[in-house]
Amino acid sequence: MGKYEVGQILYLTNEKSFKIIPVQVIEEVTRTTIDGVFKTYHIQFPDNKKTVADIADIKFNCFRTEKEVKDYLMDNTRNAIDKLLSTANELKTLCFSSVDSNIADDQKEKQDEVMQHSVQEDIIKIDLGNGQVGKINKNDFKKIGD
Repeated sequence: MGKYEVGQILYLTNEKSFKIIPVQVIEEVTRTTIDGVFKTYHIQFPDNKKTVADIADIKFNCFRTEKEVKDYLMDNTRNAIDKLLSTANELKTLCFSSVDSNIADDQKEKQDEVMQHSVQEDIIKIDLGNGQVGKINKNDFKKIGD
């Protein structure tokens, strides 16, 4: 547990819900016992009853700033998406590996066809990519060679 200031607003999140709950630190409590000095904080929830709880007793993640809670939630979301994609890719490999290789072979054959030059009436057509096709007359090559 960190050190908080009385009056400070904190943000709570729970792993089971997608809520962010603002709470206010309303009391700093210092206890001196035979085992030592302990400091804890009481927080107030924004409900109608103005519920007060010891911050040590709550089962929420506690953040000091909006940025901290946002970063935490974004990281959790990113990790969850990565896990979902990893699971999907494992399933894809398990169930569809032969389909992937067939598609890859078909795409390679189509690409080879496009890249081959077609010769019609002394004109060579060359695929330049992005839908552009260049045309060169065979006789122009002869002129360059001479």
